[in-house]
Amino acid sequence: MDLTPLVTSFVLFTVMELGDKTQIAVVTMSLRDRPWGVFIGAIAAFALIDGFSIALGGL
Repeated sequence: MDLTPLVTSFVLFTVMELGDKTQIAVVTMSLRDRPWGVFIGAIAAFALIDGFSIALGGL
């Protein structure tokens, strides 16, 4: 199974999502709370949402 389309889609979605209000929320939360916890949570959330988008986009 070729994972290139999956990885490419994931990277592109992640880069496209960086400039929205979520980035402002993550930066604000990381200033108040533990930065690494916020970073790991944000990456996990992006992976989950982007994974669903990629999986359901093929239907």
